[in-house]
Amino acid sequence: MEKRDCILIVDDEPEIRRLLVDYLMRNNFEAVAARDGREMWQALDRHAIDLVVLDLMLPDTDGLTLCRELRAKSNLPVLMLTALGEEADRIVGIEMGADDYLVKPFSPRELLARIKAVLRRTRALPPNLRPESARCLCFAGWCLDTAERLLTAPDGVATPLSGGEYRLLHILLDHPNRVLNRDQLTEMIHGREADADQDRARRGLCAGRHRAEAGFMRLSWRAWPSILFVRMALILLLGLLVAQGLSFWLQWGERATVVSQARGQNFADRMAEVVRALEATAPAERSAALATLPYGDWQVTLISEDQVSQNPPRGPVGAMLSARLGSAREVRPLGGAAGMGMGMMHGNMPRGFDVRLQGGQWLRFSGARQLDTPALPRDLILRLAVTLMIVTAVVMLAVRQATQPLKQLAQAADTLGRDLDAPALAEEGPTETRRAAQAFNRMQARIKRLVNERSRALAAVSHDLRTPLTRLRLRAELVDDETLRDQMAADLDAMAAMIDATLDYLRGLQTSEAVRPIDINALLASMSEDALVLGRRISIQGQALAPYTGRLSALRRALQNLIDNAIKY
Repeated sequence: MEKRDCILIVDDEPEIRRLLVDYLMRNNFEAVAARDGREMWQALDRHAIDLVVLDLMLPDTDGLTLCRELRAKSNLPVLMLTALGEEADRIVGIEMGADDYLVKPFSPRELLARIKAVLRRTRALPPNLRPESARCLCFAGWCLDTAERLLTAPDGVATPLSGGEYRLLHILLDHPNRVLNRDQLTEMIHGREADADQDRARRGLCAGRHRAEAGFMRLSWRAWPSILFVRMALILLLGLLVAQGLSFWLQWGERATVVSQARGQNFADRMAEVVRALEATAPAERSAALATLPYGDWQVTLISEDQVSQNPPRGPVGAMLSARLGSAREVRPLGGAAGMGMGMMHGNMPRGFDVRLQGGQWLRFSGARQLDTPALPRDLILRLAVTLMIVTAVVMLAVRQATQPLKQLAQAADTLGRDLDAPALAEEGPTETRRAAQAFNRMQARIKRLVNERSRALAAVSHDLRTPLTRLRLRAELVDDETLRDQMAADLDAMAAMIDATLDYLRGLQTSEAVRPIDINALLASMSEDALVLGRRISIQGQALAPYTGRLSALRRALQNLIDNAIKY
């Protein structure tokens, strides 16, 4: 009589253990049941077990720990059987050494098919093959993460793989420097189209070498006024420039007045010297004396009575000249000039003056040159520019100190929206800044605590709902009436679908998956090939020119839902 394979069922639900043992024995298997890890090790010592069906949630030691310990001791194949159906749970289970993963509630026929497939693949492997223990397998700059089943390109872009691609690549990396023929590869990847998967993996690796780098968003000049730092700096600098400009304008006017008065005083001194020298000279010798006197920029001539200006005396020139000479002198301005002082305030000298000497002789001082206020010295302009630069730097530093906490708070809030495990905000700086950081950290801690509590409740609800459905599914398989059995299976499938949809919705509200660049072309191609294995043909048109930054699992789930609905409806 042919020896039957012996299957060890490790589950904490006694009814599930009993139903599975009965079902496997009815299908030409030997079956042994264990309630926890202790009974599992005892059964392994007493029986020649060929495969272990292991539940994750056990009363003493969890299934992942048992799987890791079992894998460290032997090559015995392990099939995970659990109510935890999230992708992360399946990935962790396979990483711990499981050969397959089946989520409750399941079809007994599917469990039977998977058991046979695992046994067939295990016997096709070399006897000395050991399970892979490394998390990441690297080659030529690429890295295959066996925990997340994700291939990362040398430039850091995540390249999703279909199930067949992952298995093919993992097998090739697990057998370095070895030649595997077509039959071996076909058997190792569940008998699927290994050639297509191999070609797909090769195309993905080659395309990754020529992938263009994603461009970075740059801040446009038009967006600068909307930044608080720029607004505050512009307001302060504009106010400072207006104040400095007004002050400079007032100082320039005052400087022009002072310069004009100084010029008038100097001109009055020169006039007094000339008048005093000519009055001390005999009238006949005055013409010769004029040639020897210094006039500067003015022209001095003796004139007759009929050449004297008819303008009445006015302005401060007469008083200034009389004060310097010690006696009054008649002074008449030429043309329409008002005299020194007011005219010089705007940089314009009068055209000339007629002065009467003692003895009746008239003397004319004339000059047409327009004198402007002298320009500022270069060293003064340099000092003003240095002062403006220092004040600008101080303003920018003060504004930065005022806006930096707001920028840090905005960045922390944005990071919190993507990752609840982000580091806490530093509680430093002024009192108001520390209080804001403390309030933000308390809010982050409360949100994280609430999300964790919901996750635990979600896991408990998932297990509590899937376990009864699993028992019903196993009982339905034992019904002899085929029509009734199919109806019960259909109702159970509908109930399982509703539970999965509800849990997927709740699970979608929380995610701890990191955001990373994703190769959209590889993702769509892998999903298309996975659908082809199920007999569904999906065509892809167009091509993504740059990686998309997002969460791979969430994006894959969303696209898969769209594809499933499109095929179904």
